[in-house]
Amino acid sequence: MQAMGAILSAAQEAITADARKDTVEALTGRGITLRQALSVYQTALDKNLVNRTCTTELFWKKVLKPLTKDLRMSYTEFCKVTYKAPLRKAQVHIVHSWSMKHCDTLTAAAEFLNELHGGPKPDVSLDLLDIAWHEKNMPDNLDVPMFICTYVVDQYSLKDFAIGDPKCQIDKFDMVAQNIHKTSLLSKSPLVIATDDEGTAMSRSLCLEEIHCAIRNSIPLHFCGTGSLVVEDIDAQTAKAYDKEVEENIRQKILKLDGGFDGFNEILNNHLEQLRTENCRLAQISIGGKLDHNGEMYVLIGNPGAGKSTILNSLIRKVMFRSGVSYGHGLTTALQKIPFDGKYYVDTPGLADTDMKEKAAKEIEIALRQDGKYYIFFVVTLDKGRVRPADTATMKIVLDAAPIKNYAVIINEVHPRVRKGFEQNPETYNYVKSKLMAGLEIITDRFYLLGKNEELEHVDDAMWDQLPSSFIDFVHGAPGMFICSGHVDDLAVQDMSEIVARQEETNRKMEVDKEFLEEENQRQQEALLAIQKERDSLIERHVSICTKSWWQGLVP
Repeated sequence: MQAMGAILSAAQEAITADARKDTVEALTGRGITLRQALSVYQTALDKNLVNRTCTTELFWKKVLKPLTKDLRMSYTEFCKVTYKAPLRKAQVHIVHSWSMKHCDTLTAAAEFLNELHGGPKPDVSLDLLDIAWHEKNMPDNLDVPMFICTYVVDQYSLKDFAIGDPKCQIDKFDMVAQNIHKTSLLSKSPLVIATDDEGTAMSRSLCLEEIHCAIRNSIPLHFCGTGSLVVEDIDAQTAKAYDKEVEENIRQKILKLDGGFDGFNEILNNHLEQLRTENCRLAQISIGGKLDHNGEMYVLIGNPGAGKSTILNSLIRKVMFRSGVSYGHGLTTALQKIPFDGKYYVDTPGLADTDMKEKAAKEIEIALRQDGKYYIFFVVTLDKGRVRPADTATMKIVLDAAPIKNYAVIINEVHPRVRKGFEQNPETYNYVKSKLMAGLEIITDRFYLLGKNEELEHVDDAMWDQLPSSFIDFVHGAPGMFICSGHVDDLAVQDMSEIVARQEETNRKMEVDKEFLEEENQRQQEALLAIQKERDSLIERHVSICTKSWWQGLVP
């Protein structure tokens, strides 16, 4: 009886192993091409189903799920049934997280394929999400089938087969990675890890399991994407998954390994240490390339008549930006980018120009989609000491569209009497600043009062003879940030009138309702503290990583 039981058990294990292998083969055999992924992504943007910076999870819910829900299958299987697109075996494995921006996952995939085929470096990373760019520069990029779980996994089957079941598709990505590496026709087939600013993939259980498996099986790792190439130490015990059951399943698998979590972490971190020095070098090359190509960009954004052009002329000590009186619309109708002293100074048209707001929005989008280090300044003016709602509305529209964490506000052309009032009563100045920030999620505490220059009152194409030295220090001492072109959404300029009206109502309530004013001030203080905390954490993280990498470079 015992012998019979052993035979039956072995037979069952063989059946289970075959079923598991079939699932892995099925997943590997449903590769998604870059052309297919970019096509459905762009269509979703065109139809306003999602914005450019939506997460992968939201992309699935808003785009892929509605397409596949009737047939209840993966997106690549849906393409086969609907568009007669044959299923093809994946040649490369892309590790990503559902909580990442989907554009970052696609950018990483496109970047790897372009490097693989020796394609030209794009002017901006956003080009990598453009099918036409690939068709012109490296068509081979578009037709390599990839394993990207969002498109390949049958999400509907997850309810039918529990974690650990041979037919479960969500817990076998490590085996898929091995299968692809063994069978890929590419000259090299590393495990490609999509990076973002938050290092999301390196904090997710499933991703770490895939990476750990790759290291144990001598599969090379390749980091691509919009985030840092330098990876910080990993602690799998703090890693999360989209589902608690998945998270717990991976925890149990790790505990069964030699050394448990300590051994798991040691394998990952020892391998990543070997990559750090080289990745630090590549990161410096990458950053240097961006700066050489686009330079540091000082971008002034504000409504018509705010005095942006005069400020820019004064900063570069030469009249290059048009300024003066204009009737009907602002003088600046298009993006203007002037190089000076190793930097670029950028003028943009104003959104409050009713007839030109759509064109102005496109010009501002172009300005922010240059892949470089930005210094953002919003230029506003006061109406007899009062905040103009259109100025805050412009700030809101831009801040909602772009990942701007650091910016400054120039309150321009301040009348001497108003300035004196602010100096005598600082609370009045704080009240003005509070109104400018009212309703904004991203708050700043960097403001400068630039006085009115009476000599320039009726002068066209004007500039100051000498800007205040404190203002020059304010501009050049402002903190910058890198902005990825793919992270800038279209500006919702169609909402301008509604936002202005809402801002007018907010300003009115702040004037008459003391409790509302106190609540808004408290909200702003908390928002500012949260931003500062996030900024400090990011600085600490990058200093820690790069310092460790630098010291490693000194140790023989």
